[in-house]
Amino acid sequence: MTKHEKKALLQACIDLVAARAELSRTAMESAQAAANEEGKSSMGDKYETTRATMQAETDRHGRQLAENSQALAILERLPIARKFDRAEVGAVVTTEAATYFIAVGLGQIQHAGQPIFVVSPLAPVGKALQDKKPGESFVINGKSQKVVGVW
Repeated sequence: MTKHEKKALLQACIDLVAARAELSRTAMESAQAAANEEGKSSMGDKYETTRATMQAETDRHGRQLAENSQALAILERLPIARKFDRAEVGAVVTTEAATYFIAVGLGQIQHAGQPIFVVSPLAPVGKALQDKKPGESFVINGKSQKVVGVW
């Protein structure tokens, strides 16, 4: 993987997280506006139940926004320009079975026509990969994988 390809992968992750953050922000604002509108047009128990539901929605979207903002901050600080000789935060690791980008937990994404698993270093696979060099193996979900390359 070239430096340019790795930068493009990072940018794709940043774009994905930024889009998720924007969706969370919009949904949070919409839920809050709906709760405010409900208060103007309803009375009694129905008002309280609806308002509580809308507040729960607002809070849920607020948590998602905070999580996405934190992930975005992590991605923007990754040391991707550096050459990696072992699996660590910021590295792209290719195994016999898959390609992993150790960054934040985004799951599988499609990039340049291939699936890449964007994983947190705290996730089970991130922990299993930690400090592995090409030629070394690790076990995840009961299956052994061999590291082919680290970038």
